[in-house]
Amino acid sequence: MKKRHYRYFFEENKHHAELSINIDALGTLHYKTIEVDQLDVFEGDMEFFAFPIKYIHHVDKLFELFDLETDMEQFYKQCRDVISVPEKHQNEKGKDGKLNFQVYFHDVPASLEAINDKATVVIALDTSMNEANKQGKKKYKLIGYIHANNFQFAPKAGSEERHDAYYYNVLRVSEEVQNGKKVYRRSGIFSTIFAVLLDIGDRNDTHFAYCAMGKENEKINTALIKLAKHFDKDWEIHSTSSNAKITRLFGSKRCSKKLVDITNDDKRLRELYEKMILMQGNHLFNQYPTFDDFHYYYKRVMAYAKTSGSYMIADKDGKMLAASVTLNLGDFFDFVLDNPKGALLKFIASLELTNRMLYSWLIVGEPSAVKTLYKGIAYKYRKEHGTKMALYNSYPGDPYSKIKSGLISDPYNYFAIYDRPELYQQFRENSKDENGNVRIFIDVPLI
Repeated sequence: MKKRHYRYFFEENKHHAELSINIDALGTLHYKTIEVDQLDVFEGDMEFFAFPIKYIHHVDKLFELFDLETDMEQFYKQCRDVISVPEKHQNEKGKDGKLNFQVYFHDVPASLEAINDKATVVIALDTSMNEANKQGKKKYKLIGYIHANNFQFAPKAGSEERHDAYYYNVLRVSEEVQNGKKVYRRSGIFSTIFAVLLDIGDRNDTHFAYCAMGKENEKINTALIKLAKHFDKDWEIHSTSSNAKITRLFGSKRCSKKLVDITNDDKRLRELYEKMILMQGNHLFNQYPTFDDFHYYYKRVMAYAKTSGSYMIADKDGKMLAASVTLNLGDFFDFVLDNPKGALLKFIASLELTNRMLYSWLIVGEPSAVKTLYKGIAYKYRKEHGTKMALYNSYPGDPYSKIKSGLISDPYNYFAIYDRPELYQQFRENSKDENGNVRIFIDVPLI
């Protein structure tokens, strides 16, 4: 099999680096060129880079090592263009009730960094243009962009044991069309990027990873299975859904008056976290095994997302009955339906209901109190921030599934990849509820 190579930049020098460079006040990056299988059929030259996301502001220094164009504004523009390509949740026939959508992140890369500053960014560049800029640097097209978010999880609630894992998201490949063909999308470039992702995991002794995609996107689901088999990895698909409600119909002024703002109340946030652990501490790949793990990301997200917050419903004695973190996704990006199919989705797109949306991150409490909480938040954010829809992720065995059901139910697959089958089966068994549902932890800031 033919080989491609990628430029791997890392902070801890544990991979026999070829050279090291100092990046301003951030620290020292070490570098190595690594070969991977070429799984694409693209005929041109490509460069692949993998580096910690906190160095994305200094990618010009990385490119300079390989005589590539170093214009940062051009780099950010190409990132925005690729990240905003439609995410496919429809099948090949465009089946009704399934979504394709585009996400336009604000202020790239700051909005991406706010979500997870421990990600490794993997990018693919087309360098086959044989053109140079005025400074003699080679021009490129950024054609692929993916995050490998690193986290640790505990096998079950209360365990001191930790395992490293990756959550892959922002899975994007350029949809540029040349001579009527999608030159990158149809060339298998994602497969080679996937080889890079798995190689990074192997080099960092990380044996578990997962990613999420639309259930009806048959091509990506089929491709992931083939790739897992190619690299001798085990895999499992977990079904979930993202449900949407229209805030004007669902929200309640009466319920909004019962909301208690706990956004900056660490004592109440710890209480929310502890209740969450009682409910979801055994879920597969719980990214917050301790309060400090949760609070670290919470503070980062809230520092960026100025209109997001945390709210609870209390009884007459001030006892927490229900609580949740609410993200105003408009703080991060604009969300637009792409080529909607079916009368309902076309109607929703015509009213631009998806342009401003809410997202619930962590939820605890009795179902009746949770319903009051959701209805109050929906009203508050519609009135104060113009949010038109609210998203609620659900899974088999979710105690709030009836409350979360809405006009749209977009089915997702969470694709788990692993090479420690005995350990994975232990985690899987730990995650089961009394009805045998295997529950995967889906409460992350953004899917």
